[in-house]
Amino acid sequence: MPTPLPPSSAERQYHVNGRAAVVATRERGSSTPRKERQGQRESSALQDPGLKDYRLGECLGKGAFGSVYKAFNWGTGEAVAVKQIKLADLPKSELRMIESEIDLLKNLHHDNIVKYLGSFFFSYDVDITRHWATRAQSPSDGLPLYRRVKPTFFWNRNTSQPFIDSGNDALVLPLMQGFVGQREFIMDKSPPQHDEDAKNALEMSNMSAPTSPPGSPPAEAIRGSLDLRASEKKFLITVISRRSIKRAGLRYLRRGVDEDGHVANAVETEQILSNSSWDKSSKIYSFLQIRGSIPLFFTQSPYSLKPAPVIQHSTEANFEASKKHFERLHREYGMLQVVNLVEKHNVEATIGNEYQNAVAKLNETVFSDHTSQVPFEWFDFHAACRGMKFENVSLLLDAMRTKLDELGSTVEKDGELFLRQRGVLRTNCMDCLDRTNVCQSSFAKYMLESQLKAEGYDLSMQVDQQSAWFNTLWADNGDSVSKQYASTAAMKGDYTRYKTRNYRGMLNDLGFSLTRFYNG
Repeated sequence: MPTPLPPSSAERQYHVNGRAAVVATRERGSSTPRKERQGQRESSALQDPGLKDYRLGECLGKGAFGSVYKAFNWGTGEAVAVKQIKLADLPKSELRMIESEIDLLKNLHHDNIVKYLGSFFFSYDVDITRHWATRAQSPSDGLPLYRRVKPTFFWNRNTSQPFIDSGNDALVLPLMQGFVGQREFIMDKSPPQHDEDAKNALEMSNMSAPTSPPGSPPAEAIRGSLDLRASEKKFLITVISRRSIKRAGLRYLRRGVDEDGHVANAVETEQILSNSSWDKSSKIYSFLQIRGSIPLFFTQSPYSLKPAPVIQHSTEANFEASKKHFERLHREYGMLQVVNLVEKHNVEATIGNEYQNAVAKLNETVFSDHTSQVPFEWFDFHAACRGMKFENVSLLLDAMRTKLDELGSTVEKDGELFLRQRGVLRTNCMDCLDRTNVCQSSFAKYMLESQLKAEGYDLSMQVDQQSAWFNTLWADNGDSVSKQYASTAAMKGDYTRYKTRNYRGMLNDLGFSLTRFYNG
């Protein structure tokens, strides 16, 4: 049984004041079961004097040299990250490097480092900052991790600068703000016409409130313990949203565009379809879409529940900013399709008209070539869905089917790209949150159906017509993006999650509106 040596200045050091703690322990080899060794390591970590009041929480991540855990002080409510480093069999040179890294940590004080716990993501193995079609363009694996990620989604670059300047590349872990979630589901090429057991199980599951955290697989699948039929196959759907660092900030503090063409609340969302094991011999599908504030200079007062947008600067200045914005999108994504969801009447009409005029001028001057034209679809969401008739979103989907088929998906097999998505839909409402969430999930559902049909599966013929695994995943995505920009979960989320709209959902939305108004 491994026995941790008594702590010494060389073997165990910690730092809590900056809301980060590093614990290094030396252990001898042992045949003790892995789970028991893990429990002993966690226990020894909290025997440190500086951590005696903390309780170890879930594991945040594991690397080659150690693991990172949440820890909470139940007396003060303080949360810290505890990194436990393995020192067994390390040469003295590496021990000295770890000690110098700990000394560097002790001089850093970032009191808000855990403020947005749960909205930042990282990966050691997969570059989640790049969508599927561009991952092959990622720099060489020989470079440090922070130099391989896409700078637009590298959120902790500034706080990591002391590590970069001191040459401690191993301590720089790039974080992406947004959302990452997965769901596993089963498709049947020859679905039974009647399956009362599955139906009853589905009805019972709907009676209980969901307990799994956002983006994670449900605790129990309806048929998880049963063997698959010959005609069945497990698939995995992954949704990744990447929020840009450009023009970042909270709602009403960051609106519209800046002089460089960057817009507020710019989010790239990717839906990936694969088999449950990520087997490269099977096809992997990726569908990409983007959102972002209307690329004009405008402001809105935070002192009204529905403030009127006030356009700023001259028409020419607004056009130049829009031009930079769309030229950048065209270089990065290819073909573009604008989906504008603001009202055609009332307070939103003025900025909607200005937006439409700017895109029309772009098509006459910058994108005069027919192949590069930017179509502009103006769908007045509130007018079309008035009276809680959210099923009328299908009218927008009908208008976009041809364009979605034209843009297509990225398809990879055996590590090679067979197809590359030709362009993206750029969707916006005023906040690029609630209406945008509903419509983007509708577009994603249509593309998922097309991808499954290419694999020989018909989603419309399955026993489970509610597709709760899809709805929950996209509702969680919408809530995450909304909380990061507007401090509340998404409004209209009941339709995204349950495909129904009722007065309870409207009351929830009223509460969200008041919270957003209070937070400004």
